[in-house]
Amino acid sequence: MRTLKILALAAMGVVTWTSCERASARYMDMTTGQYIMLDRNPVTGEAINAETGEPVTLYVNTKTNDTIWGPTGEVVNEKIRYTSEDELYVYSGKADKEYKLEIERDGDYSLKTDDYKLKVDGDGDYKEKGDDYKIKVDGDEYKEKGDDYKIKRNGRAYKIKHGDYKKEVEKDGDIKIKDGNVKIKIDGETGERKVKIDD
Repeated sequence: MRTLKILALAAMGVVTWTSCERASARYMDMTTGQYIMLDRNPVTGEAINAETGEPVTLYVNTKTNDTIWGPTGEVVNEKIRYTSEDELYVYSGKADKEYKLEIERDGDYSLKTDDYKLKVDGDGDYKEKGDDYKIKVDGDEYKEKGDDYKIKRNGRAYKIKHGDYKKEVEKDGDIKIKDGNVKIKIDGETGERKVKIDD
């Protein structure tokens, strides 16, 4: 009997501790199902998990029962549909135009309109495509392509091309510039500059 009383008291302590823990975290991350404390990214303003610093895509404010889109803070009540077979949240709405948002349990999400696409992986890699440009970010590698320009960056090294203008900065700091018939090379260590003009 004494053992039963001790077990009952221990169980009540666990339930009380769990309830207090849940009460102190008033937001539920819908992609993980965990109760969390929220903060805002000071640069982008998007919702982040206060403990881990990770972005929160979709969450529920347990005091107001509102479902909120983390990147913008928009209340998206009744605009979310969950498909259990795909483990996917689908959000359709209309701001300036029709759009569709899909959020996967692993944090990946995509947003589509007639003339815009965005796909973001949980690890931060993303692809974005508009009418006249494409952007791809994969780890340290960044690529952007427009109608008349290209940008490619990998760590500190990058290349820019816009019409007749080209600029390349190598990892060691060396710079090459070509603008029409003018070529410039700058040594990253010494600053030595060489200019060549083609006829």
